[in-house]
Amino acid sequence: EENRPRHVHNLITLRVHGGVTAEMICAVIRAAEEQAVTNRDVDKTLETIVFFDEANATSEIDLIREIMCNHTINGRKVNSSIRFIAAVNPYRKHTPAMID
Repeated sequence: EENRPRHVHNLITLRVHGGVTAEMICAVIRAAEEQAVTNRDVDKTLETIVFFDEANATSEIDLIREIMCNHTINGRKVNSSIRFIAAVNPYRKHTPAMID
């Protein structure tokens, strides 16, 4: 284990906004799955966390729901050592003054 990395990267954050696409979300999950394999090579009990910040800010909220609730992405099972958390902001109707 001399070649074993000393540090792991086990928190992956996606800052969600209106421009986030399904392809971007899928890319983050693929990267998290690759990182999860690396992390498990270091420590078999280590979990990798994906944090969706402001998850409800995208039209792809249903894909995020599938990932978080079903642990699948487009029907494919996600690596079982990955955990998902999300922050959401309450919906607010914007007044004309807020838009200006």
